[in-house]
Amino acid sequence: MRLKGFYLVLIRLVIAFVPLYLLYYSLFLSVASYHTGVVSSSTGLKLWFLSLLSNLGGLFDSWNNFTALAVSKVISLFGIHSLQRANDIILQVGGRDQVIRVDWSCNILLPYFSYLATVIALLNISLRQRTLGALGGFFLIYIGNVFRIATLAMVGSWFGRGAMDGYHVAVFNTGLTVWTMLVFFAWITAIGGGEILGRSLGMEEPPD
Repeated sequence: MRLKGFYLVLIRLVIAFVPLYLLYYSLFLSVASYHTGVVSSSTGLKLWFLSLLSNLGGLFDSWNNFTALAVSKVISLFGIHSLQRANDIILQVGGRDQVIRVDWSCNILLPYFSYLATVIALLNISLRQRTLGALGGFFLIYIGNVFRIATLAMVGSWFGRGAMDGYHVAVFNTGLTVWTMLVFFAWITAIGGGEILGRSLGMEEPPD
């Protein structure tokens, strides 16, 4: 029964993640169509579909602008002067203007969708706990992402472009994944820790 419960969680995880990944890919297409302007050369159903994607891309672009503004505010708390223009953050690095662009690669969607699929897949957890986990997880992962981008800007401002590029390769891309895992384990701890995790993975029987 325990192994059966564990395999059930894996199946639920796949079922939950596949549509979320398709949504992620659709949003990627929406951003691409918004910036390439392919809508104007389309007709019929293709025009309608690409117009929808382009509108979503425009909303996502506004979200990137908001994230850039949030990052700029965080940087200012550390005494670093920066200027936010749309989704660009402009700051001084080695006496020169350095632009950090908040684009598709800076979003939280893929790690968050992985987190959300896991929250959905686990067994013996109430709808209220799942909802709070999903909403609270989104907020915490987003805040972590803002600080992740801000640290990239601060490393560049303090140590130069070379250090910023090295930080981007070595730390930046894995930092959000690690933070998302910490958020997940914080949620599990908040709702009951190891005991609830065992039950939610089907490894323990829920109490009567």
